Parts: sequence; structure tokens; C-alpha cells
Amino acid sequence: SIPGFSTQRLDREASRGGGVCIYINDKCAFRPRTDLVVDQVECCWVEIPSRPRPCLIGCIYRPPGTPVSYWTRYEQMIAQVMAESKDVLLCGDFNVNFNGTDQHRTYLSDVMDSYGLTQNVRHTTRINSSGVGSTIDLVFTSAPYPVTAHTIPVSFSDHFAVHSTVPLAPANVNSDRQPAASRRLNRIDLNAFRGDLVAANMCNLPGSCEEMWTHWMNCFIEILNRHAPLEYRTRRPRKIAPWISRDLLQLFSRRNRAHRRWLHSKSPDDYTAFQQVRRDATRLNRQLKRMYYDSRFSAANGNQRLTWRLINHISGRTHSPKVPQCSPTEI
Repeated sequence: SIPGFSTQRLDREASRGGGVCIYINDKCAFRPRTDLVVDQVECCWVEIPSRPRPCLIGCIYRPPGTPVSYWTRYEQMIAQVMAESKDVLLCGDFNVNFNGTDQHRTYLSDVMDSYGLTQNVRHTTRINSSGVGSTIDLVFTSAPYPVTAHTIPVSFSDHFAVHSTVPLAPANVNSDRQPAASRRLNRIDLNAFRGDLVAANMCNLPGSCEEMWTHWMNCFIEILNRHAPLEYRTRRPRKIAPWISRDLLQLFSRRNRAHRRWLHSKSPDDYTAFQQVRRDATRLNRQLKRMYYDSRFSAANGNQRLTWRLINHISGRTHSPKVPQCSPTEI
């Protein structure tokens, strides 16, 4: 894991190697799109809210030596993705030299061209042991915005790192709105969820405690995303009065819980307890509000402008009265 980033991954279960993963900055809202995963195609997808349309970002790995029949399943995935009518960015190791002329290159070009996807990497991304270069790490996009892709040599791989910049406008330009993630757990089919947990065989795994915990958590989150995927909504933060303290918020919570308890039970004792905590919350709220405005008036210290501004704020008069307009004949 990388601090400050979330991951969306698709591990290969049948054999060693392979697998794909996407790291998303924690400041960026996203939604996993496991529904776009197709069998026999190693590709994971996430959806990023942006304007004017959301963007689907995929990471793919095609193993070398894959038969030509692979492109049938691949085209099914692309058709499913493009049916969303959203911007698309697909990147990864295709193991197809885009500067070559073999049949795999032909199949890949035909599929991407038919759906209006453009390949943006123009430089060599891998040099083999014979010194022959090829462009097999590709970045496809559907949107008309400009995309820059650069290759960076690295010492630990014969592949070059591909760096791409895609200008995406945030889905909501209002800075006071924050994305909130939630799951609809009440809609989970408990029998199917329990069956998937049992079939995953998340216990009795070899390795250290940390490796077992990581594997268990990844399996659990994957199954949970399948049955109750994260849904992202933007909400405006509630404006809290400046005099409200943590103690008062806790008292408000106690008041609300007591009210719900009384509504459920209709017990006279519960109603008496609710009245008591409500009186305590009201008393503390008035006391803190009085102390806050006393300090504000003291800070004004004879400044008439600030004093009248506070008076208008307390009385709710936020606009100055308009002078009526009169014509010369009415004067």
C-alpha cells in the first residue's frame, strides 16, 4: 500500500504472476466498477466523477502468447464500457507492439478504431535483451481533450514507466461540497453474501499474520463491493453556529437518542428523560450563545460599524433598507 492512496485491484487466482491494480489519490472520489470486468480479460475499472461526463479508467494486462480468440472477449468488454456513454481511459501492458504489423496489432487497432479510442503513446516502452524496442504499454482515450504521454526509463524493469497527463475537470466546482461514500447494506442478499464468503476460503492461509490479514481484508472488500458497491454523492457540509462546542453536540446527540427512544416506547419515564436532556441542551445552547455575542460586542469596543453589523446579524437584517425611488413630479 501507498500512504494517501486507495487501491482497486484484480489479482490472478489460477496461477502466479499477472494481476492489475489502480492507485487512486484519497483526495479523488471514485467508484469501483467490478461490473465491467469480463472473464479471461485481466482488467479492473474505476469511475471518476468529472465534467462534462464521468470518466471510466481501466488498467489491463494481456499475457504474451494469448491466442487470437482473446480479442473476442476483449471486444465484449470494450462494447460494455462504451455503452456507458462516458469518457474512457484504458492503459496497461497489452504485449502488442503498436508499431508492428502482426495480426494481434490488427485486431487491437480494429477494435479500438471501431469505438473511437485513440492510442497516445508514441515512444518505445520496452527494449528486449536483443536491444529491439517496441511500444507495448499503451494509453487509449475516447475524450477529445489533449493527452500527453511520456516514457521514463527505470532500473528495475525492461519496461519504461509511462507517464500520462489527462485534464479532467472536477464534477463539482463548489468547494464547499464534499464527496461522501456509502453502501446500501440493507439491500444485500445475505444468503448470497454468506455463500461467497464461505466459497472464498479466507481462513487457514499460509504466511505471516500480516499477510493473512491483508489477504483476508482484500477478499472481504472484493466480496462486499460485489454485493454493496460504494456509492458516492456530494453533500454540502452543515453549517454549525460558531458558539456550539463539542459538549453541546454530544448533548444534542443524547437529546435525539432520548427522543427516538420515547417515540418507540411511548413510556412516561422515557418522555421525562427526554424532557430533562432537552432542557439541558437548550440551557447550555443559550449560555454559549450569550457568551459568544458578549465577546463579540466586547471586541467591537465602541466601533459603531461593527456594533451595528452584529445587531443586524442577530436580528436577521442582512440587507440595508432600500430608499424608495421617486420621480421629480412626485416630490
